[in-house]
Amino acid sequence: MILIYNRSGFLLGLAGILAGLAAMMAGGKLAFGIPALALVWLAGGLWWRNTPKDHASKRPYPSLFFIPLPFAAVPLMFLGVFAFFAESAGAARRSDPRVVKLDDDVKSLKADAEGGDPGLAGAVHEALADASGRWSGDADDWHIFARTGGDSVLLLVLVPDLKKIEEPERMKLLGDLEAILEKHPGTAGKKRFLGVRGKYAFGAIRVSPDYTRVATVVADTPLLEFYGEPTKERDPADKERGEARPSAPASSAAKADVDPITEALETLRGADVVKQNLALHQLRITRPEASRRDEVVKALRVEFDRRDSSGLINVVPVLTAWATREELLDALTSRLHDKDDGVARSMVLELKEIDDPRVFDLLLTRLEDPGDDFNVVQYIEKRGPAAEPSVLKYAAHRDPVVRARAFKILRNIGGEASLKALRAAQADPDEAARSAAETALSEVEGRVKSRGPTP
Repeated sequence: MILIYNRSGFLLGLAGILAGLAAMMAGGKLAFGIPALALVWLAGGLWWRNTPKDHASKRPYPSLFFIPLPFAAVPLMFLGVFAFFAESAGAARRSDPRVVKLDDDVKSLKADAEGGDPGLAGAVHEALADASGRWSGDADDWHIFARTGGDSVLLLVLVPDLKKIEEPERMKLLGDLEAILEKHPGTAGKKRFLGVRGKYAFGAIRVSPDYTRVATVVADTPLLEFYGEPTKERDPADKERGEARPSAPASSAAKADVDPITEALETLRGADVVKQNLALHQLRITRPEASRRDEVVKALRVEFDRRDSSGLINVVPVLTAWATREELLDALTSRLHDKDDGVARSMVLELKEIDDPRVFDLLLTRLEDPGDDFNVVQYIEKRGPAAEPSVLKYAAHRDPVVRARAFKILRNIGGEASLKALRAAQADPDEAARSAAETALSEVEGRVKSRGPTP
């Protein structure tokens, strides 16, 4: 197969590519490289065409893949203009600190089944699971991220198969999300920022009271308002003048001599929550000192034990930095079964990140708590067949809700060892547990049969 029509096309094509790479590296933008490539191809191709050899007629255009390079240069010029505007818009977007915050929340959305405020995210997840028949797909597989701030609430939903949900169904989903938030005591009356996302982009966004967009791809710009107003850049003239900041008062200079750890601990003993959170931030960015560790951990434990799920977001990272592994596990375990389900779910998210063999057994006990915790189920199922013996113990639990949860997990990880328990559960007196066992038995039998007999 002939790929290069003539030698001049190969040489000119290579020269254009090298020129484009050089321009892109020098300017740091693709928008500089594409026009440079096109310019070399256009100018070089026309020069070659109009410079006859030995007074002969005009020579053929230099070509690659049978395409004359000057002709290929024209659309590349337009592509370069498009790349310039696209990169300029991207740079402007990246300079907005709100974009960084939204990107971080989207990363959390992808990583955890219930992220941000686990209590609120869990409540939304359960409500969606109960009403999942209203749309295509299984809401159990969706990820939920929730965050409240002042009089606003942000709710992001990750739907892996969003492309299978038609636009009318997406509108219905947005309406259901609004209804769920309106009924929730912590979000009723707040301004709502809703985003439904597929694997790669948002496909539905609603910002109360009157903004709604549903399409294959929807820009996430309206969601940025949740994080506040855009930061105004300093006037260029001011930058050139290099205006000096006013000097700090003498009291500030004296305060700078105060030990930051001591100052933070004193602030934590106060009653101002805003100042306490600033003190926690100070401790987080301060390098832990062995001589101060015990008193800092003691103060942090007081904050840890008294705060709700939204307040714990500020405490746990600091405790993780200062406490020993044993102290951290003790703290997280102490509230793993908290009566505030949001707190308990927060503990699950933190424990999942600790590489310790004891974590699995700790999280397994959450199967006995009220309410389904998708993060626990996800964590157990990731262990695969290794988790089967531990889950089987819950197949005979006195609570039918716990038995049903165990059967649902065994449906995905169970093997030959689960068959006896699942067959016995076909006579379970509880209808929900019996139904879960029937489905699990069918799945496990098929899986065992496909693997063949155990050697």
